[in-house]
Amino acid sequence: KKKSAPNAKKKQVIAKLKKAAAKKPPAPVDPEKVLFVKNRVVFLNSTVDIKMARSIVARLLYLDSENNQPIQLIINSPGGSVSSGLAIYDTMKAISSPVHTYVIGRASSMAAILAAAGEPGHRHATRHAQIMIHEISFAHRHSKITDLRIRMENSETVNEVLVGCLAEDTHKEKDKLRKLMQRDHYMTAQEALGFNIIDSIITSFGAQKVKSPDQDGKTQASSETKNRAQPQ
Repeated sequence: KKKSAPNAKKKQVIAKLKKAAAKKPPAPVDPEKVLFVKNRVVFLNSTVDIKMARSIVARLLYLDSENNQPIQLIINSPGGSVSSGLAIYDTMKAISSPVHTYVIGRASSMAAILAAAGEPGHRHATRHAQIMIHEISFAHRHSKITDLRIRMENSETVNEVLVGCLAEDTHKEKDKLRKLMQRDHYMTAQEALGFNIIDSIITSFGAQKVKSPDQDGKTQASSETKNRAQPQ
């Protein structure tokens, strides 16, 4: 009987420890994962590189395999690798699900190309977002003249690809784009709207201001936002 008392106390202590362990606080919620699963939202919120491209391409393909409902791509990026950006661009164009783009903060360089690549009528930016386009650049370190020429030729080829992408998505002439992109060309959201990189300016995520002039100079709103949009 004397020996059973310590054993009983030991069991009580173990039971209390197990109970305390079971009451551990839940793991913190990852908003990006929640929005991805529930709302089909994908974030491009850093430099465009091979790691970011792999993540975004995988997410786009996964969501497209689930169903063909719209995917929302939130962009806040300084741009980055052209090859990685084109991997995302080609995936956006190849999947069946329409990709709605939202520029929040900035979309520079390659990120601006991706912003313009969204579903027509569903390319958005917040009021104070900034968009910047320019021609590509390359770095070299003590390269031979022949190698530099090869790299320059390749850079010109790739730059022409980007000009073609932007011309297709904005309906602008290539010559005009080449001239603008010779230097960093910054645009406000309103200027990007007039340039046809975006289709609307968001004032809140419950309603959108849409002002996209058509050829007759009238305001043209998308079918989803026409009823709730207010003139800007």
